[in-house]
Order: sequence, then C-alpha cells, then structure tokens
Amino acid sequence: MEKLILTIITAFVSAGGLGYLNYQILEAQGSLNIEDGSKSQTMWIGILGMVNFGLFLLISKYEPLITSFFLTMVVSALMFFIFGRKIFELYWRFINIKSSTVSDEDPWEKFTKFKKSEEALIFIFDFEDKLIEQGWFVSANDSRSKTNGLMLEPCNFEDKSIESVYDYIANKQLTRTYVDINRKVKYFAVIFDA
Repeated sequence: MEKLILTIITAFVSAGGLGYLNYQILEAQGSLNIEDGSKSQTMWIGILGMVNFGLFLLISKYEPLITSFFLTMVVSALMFFIFGRKIFELYWRFINIKSSTVSDEDPWEKFTKFKKSEEALIFIFDFEDKLIEQGWFVSANDSRSKTNGLMLEPCNFEDKSIESVYDYIANKQLTRTYVDINRKVKYFAVIFDA
C-alpha cells in the first residue's frame, strides 16, 4: 500500500502539480506574466515542478511520505510567496545584462499604472488614426484577462484628432502609448498632475 501511495505522490509531484501551484502564486504576484497555453508557460511549470520534486526527494529522506508531500506543498508555496518576486528580480537582472529591452512587467499593466497624484486623459485610435474613444482614466482590468478593458469618464476635449495627441508628445507633455497589434488599436495616455 505504501508503495502505491509513493507512486501516486511521486507522479503528482514530478508531473508538475506543485509546479502549477507555484506558477499561480508567481503570476498573481506579477513575477511572471505569460500568456496561458504558451510554450513558456509549460516551460516554467516544468522548471517549478522540478524544484518541487527535488524538495520532495530531500524532505522524503527524513520524513514519512504523506508528511513529505504536505511539507513540500507548504514549504514551496511559502518559499515562492515570500521570495518569488526577489528570485525573479534577480533572474531579470541577469537577463538584462545581455539585453536591456527585456522586462518582467506586463506592458498593459505598465500602461495603466498611474500615481494617485496623476490624472490621465486616454485616447483610443484604430490603425487608420480614427478616434474610437476618449476620456479620463478611471480603472482597467489586469493583464491576465484575455481582453484589455478600460473604464473611462467622459470629457469635453475639443480636438479629437491624433495630431493633438502628437502635439502633446512634441510639447513634451507626459504621455504613454500602448499598441495592441492583434486588435489593431493604439492607446495614448496624456498624464496631468491632479
């Protein structure tokens, strides 16, 4: 019976069951921002699963199997919850030694992150430079959602052309741009001090 339990627990741990748990913790922290179902997601779940399997093998030398399994779950979850962000900061620092264009921050979340002392006027244009919507930024959904959504408060902005947005950029007003290539939409944020 104990051999069957060992086989089941070992199969679960080595198949990445606990790696998936740690992946979810890291994604919720914002340490990992990877599209669901991608090869990168599979790779990271595999790597995290191997870390957990090694931890399980280490603990199982000193504790009974069931205890080892639960200790592995608790220790690895706490380890990634407490140190996950720091581990990935070091990882991205190492990656950026070779390339300064790689970031662990999701572009959508970076675009929609404003200080409390800032107000943002958002313009949304299609690729033909036709205005889709404009308004004051209220909130946005997180990047783990499949769609990028914004809540805007209406505003009376006279000039609704893309040239007016380019004028802000030329006049060195604080601006941000997010381009959604899949939906063929450009988002511009003109940021003002509140």
